[in-house]
Amino acid sequence: MSPKAQKLSMPMHIQLPHNISTRRALIIGSLCLALIGVFGLAGAGSQSTQFWSAAHDIQVGEKLHRSDLTAISASAGNSESRYILSKKNLEGQVALRYIGQGELLPSTAVGSTTTKSGMRDLALGIQLSDLPSDLTIGDIVDLYLVPRDTHEQSEKISSGIFVERVDDRGRSLGGSVNLTLSLKDADVIYITDAISLGRIVVVRHGK
Repeated sequence: MSPKAQKLSMPMHIQLPHNISTRRALIIGSLCLALIGVFGLAGAGSQSTQFWSAAHDIQVGEKLHRSDLTAISASAGNSESRYILSKKNLEGQVALRYIGQGELLPSTAVGSTTTKSGMRDLALGIQLSDLPSDLTIGDIVDLYLVPRDTHEQSEKISSGIFVERVDDRGRSLGGSVNLTLSLKDADVIYITDAISLGRIVVVRHGK
């Protein structure tokens, strides 16, 4: 084979322009960073926190012991600060209200004493149509009386009430929702009297 033929048969090496190679590297790098970010967000979204929950029904005034509590993993989102983390020692603390089995322990439901000066808990059964659908523990509400006598006007009977407990078990059956409200002593008798006159409607405070 002639030197000329050998020269023609040699493989040709094509070198890409420098700007094209750089652009390709940047694109690949950006895709890798995007994938890392996606997996990182997925991992963060699946993270949960350990909270205390009631191992059984706990009555008002009952002293808490480790056997009364179960640590469970849950994602409480923006409401996380309302509940008690399982790393907190609750030995000897007292239930300030009834806590149902499996319920996450709200920070407002446990304390060193059951005494709440001038305050009492009142349990009320409220029809589904007479309270906010997303009402939850810690909300502040007002109570209105809707008289059975249609000639009488509705009136606000109490304001700025703290919701201690929401029992939703009757919600799926279309019945009533049992609320436990923290009231001033003076309001308890007034509200219980009002119940005999009509329906009690729960509205978020300030609405």
